[in-house]
Amino acid sequence: MVQNYTEYKKNVSDDIIECLDSMGCQPILFVGSGLSKRYFGGPSWEELLDRISKQCPAINKEFAYFKQSYNTLMEIGGVFSGIYKEWAWGSGRNEFPNELFDATKPPNIFLKYKVAEFFESIIPNSVESISDSTLKEAILH
Repeated sequence: MVQNYTEYKKNVSDDIIECLDSMGCQPILFVGSGLSKRYFGGPSWEELLDRISKQCPAINKEFAYFKQSYNTLMEIGGVFSGIYKEWAWGSGRNEFPNELFDATKPPNIFLKYKVAEFFESIIPNSVESISDSTLKEAILH
């Protein structure tokens, strides 16, 4: 039997609701950089690492150095996380909120804070504020 798209969306939505109700939990949605790249010019993981390397004065080598020195972007992120922590606890302290300096906070909190701060600066406040009408339409439907 062939379904039209409207019926398909309703059936999938009903299945998701039934699954969530039976499991008694909320879903975790992971979206890759493609979503932010397409809808508001966000960076890829590599572009993000390059960008944050330039924002931290304690990272005193170009991003290319780290690409030559480490096998994966994940390793580079780990290195940057440590450098951001050292910077935050030293000369960069005024760049971060005081609550991040609590001993119970994870050591990567400083890098995460700067990444979140960046994304907050580029994410539109609402769908209405997206200027590209084609993208806006894709989000709404």
